[in-house]
Parts: sequence; C-alpha cells; structure tokens
Amino acid sequence: MASNTRSANLKSCLLLFLSSVSLVAAQPPPPISLPYPDGDARLRTALVNRQLTDESRTDPWAPPGTKRKLMVSMFYPVPKERCESALDQVEYMPPSTATAFSAYLGMPDGIFQLLRLQVCKPKPGKVDLDKYPVILYSPGFSSSRLLASAQAQKVANAGYVVVTVDHPYDAVSVQFPPSEQFPNGEVVGHSTSTDSPPAALDATIPQRVADVQFVLNTLSSKAGLGLLIPGVSKGLDVKRVAMFGHSLGGATLFAAMFAEPRIMGGFDLDGNLYGFPQSKDRKLPKEKSLALFGRPDHNTTDDATWREGLSRVEGWKRELVLASSGHFTFTDGPLLIKALQDKQILPESLPPPLVAMLGSLPGDRPFKILTTYVIAFMDFVLKDKCPGLFMAPNREFPEVTLMNTGSRVGPWCRPWRG
Repeated sequence: MASNTRSANLKSCLLLFLSSVSLVAAQPPPPISLPYPDGDARLRTALVNRQLTDESRTDPWAPPGTKRKLMVSMFYPVPKERCESALDQVEYMPPSTATAFSAYLGMPDGIFQLLRLQVCKPKPGKVDLDKYPVILYSPGFSSSRLLASAQAQKVANAGYVVVTVDHPYDAVSVQFPPSEQFPNGEVVGHSTSTDSPPAALDATIPQRVADVQFVLNTLSSKAGLGLLIPGVSKGLDVKRVAMFGHSLGGATLFAAMFAEPRIMGGFDLDGNLYGFPQSKDRKLPKEKSLALFGRPDHNTTDDATWREGLSRVEGWKRELVLASSGHFTFTDGPLLIKALQDKQILPESLPPPLVAMLGSLPGDRPFKILTTYVIAFMDFVLKDKCPGLFMAPNREFPEVTLMNTGSRVGPWCRPWRG
C-alpha cells in the first residue's frame, strides 16, 4: 500500500510544481544526452531492446489464451575497438511509454522523450560474451525497467551482461515492437486487477518470478540469445547469476532466490519483501547473499519484512541506509532531474514533497553511490572479490550507514575505508 501512496503523493506534488513549467510547444528543446558512464576504459556498452514470448505460459491479465510476453533490455560489454567511433544516441524511453510516464507522474508530455542514452554501435563481427557474468534487474510496482537504464549501463560497463525486465500489467506502460496487428507497437497499460496491494502482490510476485526464470532460460540457449543478438554461437552461462531490483523488484529477487538455484545473490533497493515461503524453516543456503539498501525511514527498525527476510539468509548479508534519500532516489530519477535542470528544462528548486520522493542528495551523487555499491556487491557474488565496501564506514561515501555487518568473509578480506 505504501508504494501506491508514494506514487499518489508524487503525482500530486508534481502537478502543483509543474503547473508553471512547460516545454516550448512551437520549438521543442533539443535532445538531452545522459553522460556516458565511466568504468572499464577498455569497454563500451551496447544495448538491445527485444520482446520475448513465453510459449509455456498464458498471461493471467491479458485476453484469454494470450501467451505471456515481456520486454527486456540487454546492456552488454563490447571491447572499445569493436565499437564505431561515434556513440549511438538512443531514446531513453519510447514515445508511448514516455507519454504514459509523463501523465502518471504529472509531468509535461514530452519531457522524458528529450532524454537519450549514449551506447556503443558494435561493428559487424563475432560477439563474445563468455567471460561476462549475468545480472537481472526487476523494477518496482507500476514502474518500468527503463527507469534503471542508466544504472544498468553503468553496471554493464564494469564487465557484466545486465538484462532489465518489464513485468506487463503491473507496469504503468510497456511498449512492444511494431507487428502486423499493431503497426505502431502494442502498448500494454496497468491492469486494475493488479492495483490493490497487498492482496495483488500475492498474484504479481509468482508471475514476476516466472518471468525471471523464463528470461534466464532464454539467455542460456543459442536460439534464445540469438533473439537478442543474431549470429551468436551459443547461449550465456547462467549457472551463477545475481539480481538487483527497486521496490517490488526487491521482493521479486528475494522470492526468486528461493525458487531459482541459479540466483546466487540479490541487492534490494528500498523494497519491502513479499512472496517468499512462509515457513520459517525455509532459509536461503549459505552460498547465497543478500544486501538491503534502505532509507532513514525505511530499514529493519520499522520494516518487519526486512527483519524476517534477513533471518532467512544463512549466508552473507548486509543492510545499508542512504542518508537524505527518498523512495525514487534508488532509480535513475535524480540523474534525469539533474540532466533536465542542467538544460533549464526544469527549475533548480524542487518542492518539498518532490524532494521527499527523490531525496535531497545533490545532482548525480545518488547515481554514483548506488552504482558503486551495486557493482561491489556483484563483484563479490559473481567474481569472488572482497566486499570491503560493505564491512566498515567508508570516507568516500559518508552518506551510507551500515546497519549491521552480518557474517564474516574471511581473513583475506579487509574493509575498504576509502
């Protein structure tokens, strides 16, 4: 219920705030390119958006008999020399989704359509992804995979294949590619049957977990991966993968960790935990790891689901709190607002209700903090690197508080204090 309340509050405050903000109708502003993320200087990241259809499942919210179909984005590393010299400028959101989110958040129509990601345009030739571990991302309820695209690109640039997954009918809008039936692409909106948490969560979480398992199965086969990158010689190695997710996406990854042995770690960004087995005897095995990143007003001191969730993890676990954060701090939101403010599309001063949702950390600071911790977690889970960033307060990130330090890693690993 809190997720819906937050969305309603955000929409109300944005309607008031942006009543005086308008895009220039006669002459729209030029596109705004988000900064290309720093990272491994030897790599660039390419992007592909594709529809995947699970022929083994019918969609419970679609017309009867309709197979479950998803939209995914895959960010994958490409050696710098294998990219064209000029970066591609691609839409941050397709038009229908951008319009839907503008209306949903009470923002001027067209504001999200100004934004662009800068990605590698791969040269023709073999694509070799063998050495890159796989990470999945699940978005929040009524949200979109696209609101974590900048985060996903940053993580991919650290040497990962990152796949973000939309869950149709609990998202406010999912736009599919053009087809014979829908020349401009079918747009699937939010279903009212998924709009009554917490009861609806009992239905959405199992579908989301099945979506995750389907995506992993698809990536693992040559034919499946070939739907995203034609001409590949084999599928990806998904025997050991990890996830991160925002809001209900955090609940999704935690439930998926119980259901799916291939998911070895999960990083929950400010999401209550739902949908995992009710029996207290069911615990995650010691080889699985969990990190929770919350707010000063959302952590184990006031969220019983987090306390219960941590009690079910027998292996490595950590809880962190980000100062001056709001629920949407954990998305690309603050980075997008900064980009729009830098081009004077939005004013520098934000109203208090909007600050409460997006947080008050300056500029792109939340993006740097979140992606640094997500990458450090993934490096630990999937590359066996020391999680020193999670072991003690860090001078580089004074905004982050360790609520507990959980289990030890070993004498070989020392805290990273900045």
